[in-house]
Amino acid sequence: TKAAYEKEVKPELDEFSKLLTELPLSDQDKATLGNFTFQCVQKYGVNYVDAWHKYFRSFGIQADSLGALKIIFTQMQLPASVFAEFLNTIKENTFLEELPSSYLIPIHQQLANFQFINRLTVTEKDKLSELDKYKAILQQIQNELEPDLGLGKKPEKKPEDAAEALPKEFIELLPPIAKIAYPIFLESKDSYLKITHNWLASAGILNQWQKPFITPIHQLYEMGLKEMEKVVAKNWAQKLLPPLTPILGKFPFTPEATL
Repeated sequence: TKAAYEKEVKPELDEFSKLLTELPLSDQDKATLGNFTFQCVQKYGVNYVDAWHKYFRSFGIQADSLGALKIIFTQMQLPASVFAEFLNTIKENTFLEELPSSYLIPIHQQLANFQFINRLTVTEKDKLSELDKYKAILQQIQNELEPDLGLGKKPEKKPEDAAEALPKEFIELLPPIAKIAYPIFLESKDSYLKITHNWLASAGILNQWQKPFITPIHQLYEMGLKEMEKVVAKNWAQKLLPPLTPILGKFPFTPEATL
């Protein structure tokens, strides 16, 4: 942790830097001792960063129902939540201030991969932070999951091509979560999966760091896809199959028929 680093590592390296110049050793011996210490710090830095990589990968989101997913979306937007604590813990332990000793450089270099965490909460005047932009995406999704509240209506727009033209009759049959999943299924440019990927790119979050942010969208899609399948199966059984059954019964060929 950062506390252990500042208590046990940083002071010792600061003291070593001063002590090395005063030791009654030859320049060659001083260089050898300095290089050995530098290599030890490099190894410490690798282990320190690896520990926080594991912590980052340990964060998981798993919803077994739509209700649970809604709760997750709500909690991820709160200033005090498991998600916020997770990000703050990483930020606090991977942002090490100042470099009084050249022997600390390897640690700071190893921690460069975590800089995106610090950027998430940086705000400029009259602008949202990157994390606030992500929360806004979650808020819009949550609004569309609760259409009765009248908060989740997107402005209608003309589709750019036929693949993105959503059949009105089909869409009206879908529950809210399936309506959100359908554009993702079509790989539409305005789907929430695409919007989230665009945000990840603009925030400079590389693939290995995207899981905590993209997982809620993937789970939303999986649930919505199941609801779509239910609607299709129900309408096939109730609307399409009945009128087809008499026709199929009159089909003039047998399965064994050949030309």
